[in-house]
Amino acid sequence: MRIKNSELAKTITLEMGKVIAQAEGEIDLSADILDYYANHGEEFLADKVLNPEYGTAMARNSPIGVLLGVMPWNFPFYQVARFAAPNIMAGNTILLKQASVVPQCAAAIEELFEESNAPEGIYTNLFISGKRASALVSDKRIKGVSLTGSEEAGASVVVEAGKHLKMVVLELDGNDVFIIKEDADMDKTVEWAVVGRMNNNCQCCVASKRFIAVEAIAGEFIQKFKDKLSKMKVGDPMDPETELGPMSSEETAVHLADQVKRSVDVGAKVLLGGKRANREGAFM
Repeated sequence: MRIKNSELAKTITLEMGKVIAQAEGEIDLSADILDYYANHGEEFLADKVLNPEYGTAMARNSPIGVLLGVMPWNFPFYQVARFAAPNIMAGNTILLKQASVVPQCAAAIEELFEESNAPEGIYTNLFISGKRASALVSDKRIKGVSLTGSEEAGASVVVEAGKHLKMVVLELDGNDVFIIKEDADMDKTVEWAVVGRMNNNCQCCVASKRFIAVEAIAGEFIQKFKDKLSKMKVGDPMDPETELGPMSSEETAVHLADQVKRSVDVGAKVLLGGKRANREGAFM
């Protein structure tokens, strides 16, 4: 993965628009995650001797079986690495359904497992629809499911998994808040506010989406935040100097523009931007 960093990062950028510097960072992080579990597997899986008040006891980890992962497009390598690495370490096998926006990334990950001489069948990529992936949850061979996605998708998985008492891990929609108090170091606060909101072209599950500042410093924060955002370099995500690239798809850009319009219609004020950019691509 590290040897192919440049190639894999370009695949991320071409498919979902992440700026190349961040894409390269995602590949490095994913490799670190895989290394971590490979290097600590024996430690994590070792039997643990317990000391109850009466008698003796021991805890032993055992594989569950086949696990289904349904992963999103915004971090196509990282999301897979953090799901697959610990579960493969524990002796499970993985079926992975990636988002349809990043099929080349999905194929590349499966190729990496093949090139690393991993046991046959330990990791299988599924080019299937979300509906078909949901149907797999009821298959008796699937022992657990992990999904990162929308609340609607998560609810569907929970209902089906609950019928069969299967283990489920869900990471669903977020609306995280960034709170600024009177004693904040304003320059540092603004710096991290920009990172929290704009990283990955504003498409992070855990992004700062609501900013709440106490009245005494709200004006200063808003002005400095606007100044910092207005200076970001927007453009070709393959350019190492670019700080903000396009949205993941034209559909996403259209949806975001519509969200802004509907917000303004009910009283919101646009302080900066808020329209489609006058350039080719899914830019806002």
